[in-house]
Amino acid sequence: MSAASLAKVGFYATPPEALRRLCALLAPAPGVGHIRVLDPCAGEGDALAAVASALDGEPFAAEVQRDRAALCRERFSHAIWGDAFRLRLSHHAFSLLWLNPPYDRQAAAKGGYELKFLRELDRAIAPGGVLVYLVPRDRLAAASTYLSGHFQDIQVWRFTDDEYQPFKQVAVIARKRPTFIKDSDTQLKLMRYGAGWGADGLPVLPEPGE
Repeated sequence: MSAASLAKVGFYATPPEALRRLCALLAPAPGVGHIRVLDPCAGEGDALAAVASALDGEPFAAEVQRDRAALCRERFSHAIWGDAFRLRLSHHAFSLLWLNPPYDRQAAAKGGYELKFLRELDRAIAPGGVLVYLVPRDRLAAASTYLSGHFQDIQVWRFTDDEYQPFKQVAVIARKRPTFIKDSDTQLKLMRYGAGWGADGLPVLPEPGE
């Protein structure tokens, strides 16, 4: 199925090369304790399985589409069929939130669609925990205030050329702040990326070992 067809049914899996490179970037430092990974828009679970394996972490999946949720239940001990916005999540229970919101052109056109997922679900991340936020580049402006205030050590990477073209997707990797802090410099940088200023200069997800 083409990327455009997948998008029409609200499912756009993380492309394989981007996933491979992200897993390498996320490798945990020595001595890190038990890692719990949450994917609230898990699709068929491929990304969650890869990330959890790379981190030697415990995977938790939620998926709104019934058939894909059934596949997740076959793969993971912790998997539910349900809406990401209705999940009952313990605050600060997870080490990493893998957030790849389903693609919805109509909802996105109204603005704030991807940001709604972030606002609703970032409570699940423990302070110091990691957010991986996969969105079209032009959504960064809407999320700039929230991201810069609630997260630190923010890095933005674009997908490799072939995988970047369908939706101009980027990966935001950041660490959860203990408390909100206004960070105007980072906010402005994210706004500029979202508006296309300097977007051509965004670094490509690195090949492992680079």
